[in-house]
Amino acid sequence: MLTFHLREDYIPDGFTEDGSTYARPVYTLIAEDDTGARWAHFNVFDDDERADQFAKAVTARFEENPHKVLEPKYWSHIDPCYGSKAHQKVGDRHLMTEDELEHNIKAGHMTP
Repeated sequence: MLTFHLREDYIPDGFTEDGSTYARPVYTLIAEDDTGARWAHFNVFDDDERADQFAKAVTARFEENPHKVLEPKYWSHIDPCYGSKAHQKVGDRHLMTEDELEHNIKAGHMTP
């Protein structure tokens, strides 16, 4: 079964009067399965009320039909929840730079 929540991120949106970067919030709907695998919806909202309405509507659709699957044209697979079964399966490999990854493979710490 999938659960849904909104993630709040901050993106640069100009500068303040003293030259500091101004950041504004944006909201993304995240779906997570029982193993901790996660997907982000492609729609990103500037308004938390609109994001909340969207999240409630999507959640209701999935509650009405628990066998409904995510459509890849609307969702992107993202990093799993830290410490979850999905994360344990993938590990932190996605966080490594190309050089670190290559070094660890050559050193025998990881398999390609």
